[in-house]
Amino acid sequence: MKAVLNVINGFIAVANSSGRNFKELYDTLTLPENGYGVKKGVLPIYIVAVMHHLKKYIVIKNKTDEVKITPDLLNSINESPQTYTVYLESWNEDKAQYIESMASLFAEYVVEKEKDYNTFSYIVLAMSRWYMTLPKYSKELKTIYCGRNTEMIKSKATASHIKFLNSLKMTSINAREYLFVKLFEIYGYKDFTVNIVDNIKQAKALFDGAKSELIMALIGDVKEIYGTKGKKGASLASIIKDWYEGLKPTTVNHLYSNNEEKVLQLMASITNDEKTFMERLAKTVSGLRIDDWNLQNIEDFVDYLEQLKATVTEFDLNADQSNAANTDLYKLSFVDKTGNEVVKTFSKTEYTERAKLLLNAITTELEEMGQSITEQEKRQVLMELLKKMC
Repeated sequence: MKAVLNVINGFIAVANSSGRNFKELYDTLTLPENGYGVKKGVLPIYIVAVMHHLKKYIVIKNKTDEVKITPDLLNSINESPQTYTVYLESWNEDKAQYIESMASLFAEYVVEKEKDYNTFSYIVLAMSRWYMTLPKYSKELKTIYCGRNTEMIKSKATASHIKFLNSLKMTSINAREYLFVKLFEIYGYKDFTVNIVDNIKQAKALFDGAKSELIMALIGDVKEIYGTKGKKGASLASIIKDWYEGLKPTTVNHLYSNNEEKVLQLMASITNDEKTFMERLAKTVSGLRIDDWNLQNIEDFVDYLEQLKATVTEFDLNADQSNAANTDLYKLSFVDKTGNEVVKTFSKTEYTERAKLLLNAITTELEEMGQSITEQEKRQVLMELLKKMC
Protein backbone atom coordinates (compact mmCIF):
# COMPACT_ATOMS: atom_id res chain seq x y z
CA MET A 1 0.00 0.00 0.00
CA LYS A 2 2.83 2.39 0.88
CA ALA A 3 4.41 1.80 -2.51
CA VAL A 4 1.14 2.60 -4.28
CA LEU A 5 0.71 5.82 -2.31
CA ASN A 6 4.28 6.81 -3.15
CA VAL A 7 3.60 6.30 -6.85
CA ILE A 8 0.45 8.44 -6.68
CA ASN A 9 2.22 11.12 -4.66
CA GLY A 10 5.13 11.17 -7.10
CA PHE A 11 2.74 11.34 -10.06
CA ILE A 12 0.94 14.42 -8.69
CA ALA A 13 4.10 16.06 -7.34
CA VAL A 14 5.58 16.46 -10.82
CA ALA A 15 2.31 17.37 -12.55
CA ASN A 16 3.27 21.14 -12.52
CA SER A 17 1.89 23.53 -15.15
CA SER A 18 2.21 21.03 -18.01
CA GLY A 19 -0.10 18.56 -16.31
CA ARG A 20 -0.16 14.77 -16.28
CA ASN A 21 -2.88 12.55 -17.68
CA PHE A 22 -4.46 10.09 -15.26
CA LYS A 23 -4.14 7.29 -17.80
CA GLU A 24 -0.40 7.33 -17.13
CA LEU A 25 -1.03 6.70 -13.42
CA TYR A 26 -3.63 4.02 -14.06
CA ASP A 27 -1.36 2.19 -16.51
CA THR A 28 1.49 2.24 -13.99
CA LEU A 29 -0.59 0.80 -11.18
CA THR A 30 -2.91 -1.61 -12.99
CA LEU A 31 -0.94 -3.16 -15.86
CA PRO A 32 0.64 -6.50 -14.81
CA GLU A 33 4.03 -5.74 -16.35
CA ASN A 34 4.58 -2.85 -13.94
CA GLY A 35 4.45 -5.08 -10.89
CA TYR A 36 1.84 -3.30 -8.78
CA GLY A 37 -1.29 -5.15 -9.89
CA VAL A 38 -3.72 -2.75 -8.23
CA LYS A 39 -7.36 -3.34 -9.09
CA LYS A 40 -8.91 -0.36 -10.82
CA GLY A 41 -11.93 -0.26 -8.49
CA VAL A 42 -9.89 0.64 -5.39
CA LEU A 43 -7.68 3.30 -6.96
CA PRO A 44 -10.03 6.22 -6.14
CA ILE A 45 -9.52 5.46 -2.44
CA TYR A 46 -5.74 5.71 -2.77
CA ILE A 47 -5.95 8.81 -4.95
CA VAL A 48 -8.20 10.70 -2.55
CA ALA A 49 -5.89 9.82 0.34
CA VAL A 50 -2.99 11.53 -1.44
CA MET A 51 -5.04 14.43 -2.84
CA HIS A 52 -6.40 15.27 0.61
CA HIS A 53 -3.08 16.91 1.52
CA LEU A 54 -2.52 18.57 -1.86
CA LYS A 55 -6.10 19.44 -2.82
CA LYS A 56 -5.82 23.20 -2.48
CA TYR A 57 -2.94 23.31 -4.97
CA ILE A 58 -4.44 20.88 -7.48
CA VAL A 59 -6.47 21.54 -10.61
CA ILE A 60 -8.08 18.78 -12.66
CA LYS A 61 -9.22 19.30 -16.23
CA ASN A 62 -11.70 17.36 -18.30
CA LYS A 63 -10.06 17.86 -21.69
CA THR A 64 -9.92 21.69 -21.69
CA ASP A 65 -12.21 22.70 -18.82
CA GLU A 66 -11.44 22.68 -15.11
CA VAL A 67 -13.79 20.55 -13.03
CA LYS A 68 -14.80 20.59 -9.39
CA ILE A 69 -12.94 18.12 -7.20
CA THR A 70 -15.75 16.02 -5.75
CA PRO A 71 -16.29 12.31 -4.97
CA ASP A 72 -18.23 12.00 -8.22
CA LEU A 73 -15.22 13.31 -10.11
CA LEU A 74 -13.01 10.51 -8.74
CA ASN A 75 -15.52 7.95 -9.96
CA SER A 76 -15.51 9.58 -13.40
CA ILE A 77 -11.71 9.49 -13.49
CA ASN A 78 -11.82 5.81 -12.58
CA GLU A 79 -14.17 5.08 -15.48
CA SER A 80 -12.26 7.14 -18.04
CA PRO A 81 -8.80 8.17 -16.78
CA GLN A 82 -7.57 9.24 -20.24
CA THR A 83 -10.11 12.08 -20.21
CA TYR A 84 -8.66 13.82 -17.16
CA THR A 85 -5.42 15.66 -16.49
CA VAL A 86 -4.06 16.88 -13.15
CA TYR A 87 -2.04 20.06 -12.61
CA LEU A 88 -0.17 21.06 -9.45
CA GLU A 89 0.53 24.73 -8.87
CA SER A 90 3.98 25.36 -7.42
CA TRP A 91 3.33 27.21 -4.16
CA ASN A 92 5.07 29.94 -2.18
CA GLU A 93 4.21 32.73 0.26
CA ASP A 94 3.59 35.29 -2.49
CA LYS A 95 1.01 33.07 -4.19
CA ALA A 96 -0.65 32.35 -0.85
CA GLN A 97 -0.84 36.11 -0.20
CA TYR A 98 -2.21 36.68 -3.70
CA ILE A 99 -5.02 34.15 -3.28
CA GLU A 100 -5.83 35.45 0.20
CA SER A 101 -5.97 39.05 -1.06
CA MET A 102 -8.21 38.15 -3.99
CA ALA A 103 -10.54 36.23 -1.68
CA SER A 104 -10.70 39.25 0.64
CA LEU A 105 -11.37 41.63 -2.25
CA PHE A 106 -14.39 39.62 -3.42
CA ALA A 107 -15.36 38.30 0.03
CA GLU A 108 -18.94 39.54 -0.31
CA TYR A 109 -19.48 37.10 -3.20
CA VAL A 110 -17.63 34.06 -1.82
CA VAL A 111 -19.65 30.91 -1.10
CA GLU A 112 -17.86 28.99 1.65
CA LYS A 113 -18.82 25.50 0.48
CA GLU A 114 -17.16 26.18 -2.88
CA LYS A 115 -13.78 26.29 -1.14
CA ASP A 116 -13.97 22.49 -1.05
CA TYR A 117 -13.59 22.34 -4.84
CA ASN A 118 -10.00 23.68 -4.77
CA THR A 119 -8.08 26.83 -3.85
CA PHE A 120 -8.77 28.70 -7.05
CA SER A 121 -12.26 28.06 -8.39
CA TYR A 122 -14.22 29.63 -5.52
CA ILE A 123 -12.43 32.94 -6.12
CA VAL A 124 -13.23 33.02 -9.84
CA LEU A 125 -16.83 32.06 -9.07
CA ALA A 126 -16.98 34.97 -6.62
CA MET A 127 -15.56 37.33 -9.27
CA SER A 128 -18.19 36.12 -11.73
CA ARG A 129 -20.95 36.83 -9.21
CA TRP A 130 -19.57 40.34 -8.68
CA TYR A 131 -19.62 40.89 -12.44
CA MET A 132 -23.26 39.79 -12.64
CA THR A 133 -24.31 42.33 -9.99
CA LEU A 134 -22.93 45.27 -11.98
CA PRO A 135 -25.43 47.47 -13.86
CA LYS A 136 -25.38 47.32 -17.64
CA TYR A 137 -23.78 50.77 -17.79
CA SER A 138 -20.75 49.52 -15.83
CA LYS A 139 -20.47 46.31 -17.85
CA GLU A 140 -20.39 48.22 -21.13
CA LEU A 141 -18.18 51.07 -19.91
CA LYS A 142 -15.65 52.15 -22.51
CA THR A 143 -14.81 55.70 -21.41
CA ILE A 144 -15.46 57.73 -18.27
CA TYR A 145 -17.97 60.57 -18.66
CA CYS A 146 -16.95 63.62 -16.63
CA GLY A 147 -19.46 66.21 -17.84
CA ARG A 148 -20.61 67.85 -21.04
CA ASN A 149 -17.72 70.34 -21.20
CA THR A 150 -14.94 67.86 -20.42
CA GLU A 151 -13.24 65.27 -22.56
CA MET A 152 -14.05 61.60 -22.15
CA ILE A 153 -11.34 59.79 -20.18
CA LYS A 154 -9.85 56.57 -21.48
CA SER A 155 -6.40 56.05 -19.99
CA LYS A 156 -4.13 53.09 -20.53
CA ALA A 157 -5.11 51.81 -17.10
CA THR A 158 -8.81 52.12 -17.92
CA ALA A 159 -8.29 50.11 -21.12
CA SER A 160 -6.71 47.28 -19.10
CA HIS A 161 -9.55 47.42 -16.58
CA ILE A 162 -12.07 47.08 -19.40
CA LYS A 163 -10.18 44.03 -20.70
CA PHE A 164 -10.33 42.58 -17.20
CA LEU A 165 -14.09 43.09 -16.97
CA ASN A 166 -14.65 41.62 -20.44
CA SER A 167 -12.67 38.54 -19.43
CA LEU A 168 -15.37 37.76 -16.87
CA LYS A 169 -18.02 37.59 -19.60
CA MET A 170 -16.76 34.14 -20.60
CA THR A 171 -19.23 31.42 -19.67
CA SER A 172 -16.46 28.94 -18.85
CA ILE A 173 -13.29 30.05 -17.04
CA ASN A 174 -10.41 27.80 -16.04
CA ALA A 175 -9.68 29.16 -12.58
CA ARG A 176 -5.97 28.34 -12.29
CA GLU A 177 -5.16 29.53 -15.80
CA TYR A 178 -7.24 32.66 -15.30
CA LEU A 179 -5.71 33.67 -11.95
CA PHE A 180 -2.09 32.84 -12.76
CA VAL A 181 -1.87 33.48 -16.50
CA LYS A 182 -4.78 35.42 -18.02
CA LEU A 183 -4.91 38.26 -15.48
CA PHE A 184 -1.17 38.83 -15.71
CA GLU A 185 -1.40 39.02 -19.50
CA ILE A 186 -4.20 41.58 -19.27
CA TYR A 187 -2.12 43.89 -17.08
CA GLY A 188 1.12 43.34 -18.95
CA TYR A 189 3.05 41.42 -16.29
CA LYS A 190 5.58 38.91 -17.63
CA ASP A 191 6.16 37.27 -14.25
CA PHE A 192 4.07 36.56 -11.18
CA THR A 193 3.73 39.48 -8.75
CA VAL A 194 1.28 40.22 -5.95
CA ASN A 195 1.17 43.81 -7.25
CA ILE A 196 -1.57 42.67 -9.61
CA VAL A 197 -3.96 42.77 -6.66
CA ASP A 198 -3.69 46.58 -6.72
CA ASN A 199 -4.74 46.55 -10.39
CA ILE A 200 -7.77 44.40 -9.61
CA LYS A 201 -8.68 46.67 -6.68
CA GLN A 202 -8.57 49.70 -8.96
CA ALA A 203 -10.67 47.93 -11.59
CA LYS A 204 -13.26 46.86 -9.04
CA ALA A 205 -13.46 50.38 -7.63
CA LEU A 206 -13.86 51.80 -11.15
CA PHE A 207 -16.79 49.59 -12.10
CA ASP A 208 -18.42 49.60 -8.66
CA GLY A 209 -18.42 53.39 -8.73
CA ALA A 210 -19.13 53.93 -12.44
CA LYS A 211 -22.84 54.60 -11.99
CA SER A 212 -22.30 56.95 -9.03
CA GLU A 213 -19.63 58.85 -10.95
CA LEU A 214 -21.99 59.21 -13.90
CA ILE A 215 -24.75 60.54 -11.66
CA MET A 216 -22.37 63.12 -10.16
CA ALA A 217 -21.30 64.21 -13.65
CA LEU A 218 -24.95 64.55 -14.71
CA ILE A 219 -25.73 66.59 -11.60
CA GLY A 220 -22.95 68.93 -12.67
CA ASP A 221 -24.45 69.12 -16.17
CA VAL A 222 -27.92 69.99 -14.88
CA LYS A 223 -26.50 72.62 -12.54
CA GLU A 224 -24.66 74.20 -15.44
CA ILE A 225 -27.69 74.15 -17.75
CA TYR A 226 -30.20 75.58 -15.26
CA GLY A 227 -27.91 77.58 -13.00
CA THR A 228 -27.49 81.33 -12.94
CA LYS A 229 -24.07 82.77 -13.58
CA GLY A 230 -22.42 84.00 -10.42
CA LYS A 231 -24.21 81.50 -8.14
CA LYS A 232 -21.37 79.06 -7.62
CA GLY A 233 -21.75 76.51 -4.86
CA ALA A 234 -25.54 76.29 -5.01
CA SER A 235 -27.09 72.87 -4.59
CA LEU A 236 -28.96 71.14 -7.40
CA ALA A 237 -32.26 71.50 -5.50
CA SER A 238 -31.69 75.22 -5.03
CA ILE A 239 -30.82 75.77 -8.71
CA ILE A 240 -33.83 73.82 -9.97
CA LYS A 241 -36.22 75.53 -7.52
CA ASP A 242 -34.96 78.98 -8.48
CA TRP A 243 -35.45 78.27 -12.18
CA TYR A 244 -38.82 76.54 -11.79
CA GLU A 245 -40.27 79.12 -9.40
CA GLY A 246 -39.33 81.85 -11.84
CA LEU A 247 -41.73 80.45 -14.44
CA LYS A 248 -45.23 81.83 -14.92
CA PRO A 249 -48.16 79.62 -13.85
CA THR A 250 -49.34 79.45 -17.46
CA THR A 251 -45.92 78.10 -18.46
CA VAL A 252 -45.95 75.42 -15.80
CA ASN A 253 -49.49 74.36 -16.71
CA HIS A 254 -48.84 74.12 -20.43
CA LEU A 255 -48.67 70.72 -22.14
CA TYR A 256 -45.69 70.70 -24.50
CA SER A 257 -45.06 68.72 -27.67
CA ASN A 258 -42.10 66.75 -26.22
CA ASN A 259 -43.63 66.01 -22.81
CA GLU A 260 -41.61 68.76 -21.12
CA GLU A 261 -44.41 69.09 -18.55
CA LYS A 262 -43.42 65.70 -17.06
CA VAL A 263 -39.96 67.05 -16.29
CA LEU A 264 -41.45 70.25 -14.90
CA GLN A 265 -43.68 68.21 -12.58
CA LEU A 266 -40.62 66.34 -11.38
CA MET A 267 -38.76 69.59 -10.80
CA ALA A 268 -41.68 70.87 -8.73
CA SER A 269 -41.17 68.04 -6.23
CA ILE A 270 -37.37 68.10 -6.03
CA THR A 271 -35.76 67.43 -2.62
CA ASN A 272 -32.19 67.63 -1.35
CA ASP A 273 -31.66 63.98 -2.32
CA GLU A 274 -29.82 64.84 -5.52
CA LYS A 275 -28.97 61.29 -6.59
CA THR A 276 -32.54 60.05 -6.30
CA PHE A 277 -33.81 63.08 -8.22
CA MET A 278 -31.23 62.50 -10.95
CA GLU A 279 -32.23 58.85 -11.33
CA ARG A 280 -35.90 59.83 -11.58
CA LEU A 281 -35.07 62.60 -14.06
CA ALA A 282 -33.01 60.20 -16.18
CA LYS A 283 -35.87 57.69 -16.26
CA THR A 284 -38.43 60.39 -17.13
CA VAL A 285 -36.35 61.78 -20.00
CA SER A 286 -34.95 58.58 -21.52
CA GLY A 287 -37.44 55.91 -20.46
CA LEU A 288 -34.49 53.87 -19.17
CA ARG A 289 -32.86 53.60 -15.78
CA ILE A 290 -29.33 54.94 -15.60
CA ASP A 291 -28.23 51.34 -14.95
CA ASP A 292 -29.03 50.57 -18.60
CA TRP A 293 -27.56 53.69 -20.20
CA ASN A 294 -24.78 53.99 -22.74
CA LEU A 295 -22.88 56.99 -24.13
CA GLN A 296 -25.66 57.83 -26.61
CA ASN A 297 -28.21 57.99 -23.79
CA ILE A 298 -25.98 60.48 -21.97
CA GLU A 299 -25.69 62.73 -25.00
CA ASP A 300 -29.43 62.55 -25.72
CA PHE A 301 -30.23 63.34 -22.08
CA VAL A 302 -28.08 66.47 -21.96
CA ASP A 303 -29.34 67.64 -25.37
CA TYR A 304 -32.96 67.17 -24.27
CA LEU A 305 -32.50 69.21 -21.09
CA GLU A 306 -30.85 72.04 -23.00
CA GLN A 307 -33.68 72.04 -25.55
CA LEU A 308 -36.28 71.81 -22.76
CA LYS A 309 -34.88 74.91 -21.10
CA ALA A 310 -34.92 76.79 -24.41
CA THR A 311 -38.48 75.71 -25.25
CA VAL A 312 -39.92 76.47 -21.80
CA THR A 313 -38.05 79.78 -21.49
CA GLU A 314 -39.31 80.94 -24.88
CA PHE A 315 -42.89 79.97 -24.03
CA ASP A 316 -42.57 81.72 -20.66
CA LEU A 317 -41.42 84.97 -22.26
CA ASN A 318 -44.45 85.00 -24.56
CA ALA A 319 -46.93 83.23 -22.29
CA ASP A 320 -49.27 86.15 -21.52
CA GLN A 321 -49.38 87.37 -25.09
CA SER A 322 -49.85 83.85 -26.45
CA ASN A 323 -52.76 83.06 -24.16
CA ALA A 324 -54.54 86.28 -25.02
CA ALA A 325 -54.25 86.16 -28.79
CA ASN A 326 -53.36 82.63 -29.83
CA THR A 327 -56.34 80.91 -31.44
CA ASP A 328 -54.32 77.71 -31.81
CA LEU A 329 -54.16 77.21 -28.06
CA TYR A 330 -56.57 75.09 -25.99
CA LYS A 331 -57.25 75.74 -22.32
CA LEU A 332 -58.66 73.04 -20.04
CA SER A 333 -59.83 73.87 -16.53
CA PHE A 334 -61.13 71.50 -13.86
CA VAL A 335 -61.25 71.15 -10.07
CA ASP A 336 -59.13 68.37 -8.52
CA LYS A 337 -59.94 66.21 -5.48
CA THR A 338 -58.57 68.83 -3.09
CA GLY A 339 -60.87 71.51 -4.46
CA ASN A 340 -58.15 73.42 -6.28
CA GLU A 341 -58.59 74.62 -9.83
CA VAL A 342 -56.23 73.03 -12.31
CA VAL A 343 -55.64 74.82 -15.61
CA LYS A 344 -53.84 73.15 -18.48
CA THR A 345 -53.06 74.62 -21.89
CA PHE A 346 -51.83 72.90 -25.01
CA SER A 347 -51.36 73.81 -28.66
CA LYS A 348 -53.32 72.50 -31.59
CA THR A 349 -51.49 69.97 -33.71
CA GLU A 350 -51.91 68.53 -37.18
CA TYR A 351 -53.62 65.16 -37.44
CA THR A 352 -51.69 62.21 -38.77
CA GLU A 353 -53.59 59.56 -40.69
CA ARG A 354 -53.43 57.31 -37.65
CA ALA A 355 -54.80 60.07 -35.42
CA LYS A 356 -57.71 60.55 -37.83
CA LEU A 357 -58.50 56.84 -37.49
CA LEU A 358 -58.57 57.27 -33.71
CA LEU A 359 -60.91 60.29 -33.96
CA ASN A 360 -63.25 58.41 -36.29
CA ALA A 361 -63.22 55.35 -34.01
CA ILE A 362 -64.09 57.41 -30.90
CA THR A 363 -66.80 59.35 -32.77
CA THR A 364 -68.34 56.12 -34.09
CA GLU A 365 -68.30 54.53 -30.63
CA LEU A 366 -70.06 57.52 -29.08
CA GLU A 367 -72.67 57.61 -31.85
CA GLU A 368 -73.34 53.90 -31.55
CA MET A 369 -74.04 54.32 -27.83
CA GLY A 370 -77.02 56.44 -28.83
CA GLN A 371 -79.41 56.93 -25.93
CA SER A 372 -77.99 54.03 -23.89
CA ILE A 373 -75.86 56.59 -22.02
CA THR A 374 -76.60 60.27 -21.50
CA GLU A 375 -74.79 63.19 -23.08
CA GLN A 376 -73.52 64.06 -19.61
CA GLU A 377 -71.96 60.59 -19.28
CA LYS A 378 -70.33 60.92 -22.69
CA ARG A 379 -68.79 64.25 -21.67
CA GLN A 380 -67.67 62.73 -18.38
CA VAL A 381 -65.88 59.91 -20.19
CA LEU A 382 -64.09 62.32 -22.49
CA MET A 383 -63.11 64.57 -19.58
CA GLU A 384 -61.72 61.65 -17.60
CA LEU A 385 -59.56 60.72 -20.56
CA LEU A 386 -58.36 64.32 -20.94
CA LYS A 387 -57.53 64.60 -17.24
CA LYS A 388 -55.45 61.44 -17.42
CA MET A 389 -53.53 62.87 -20.36
CA CYS A 390 -52.94 66.19 -18.58
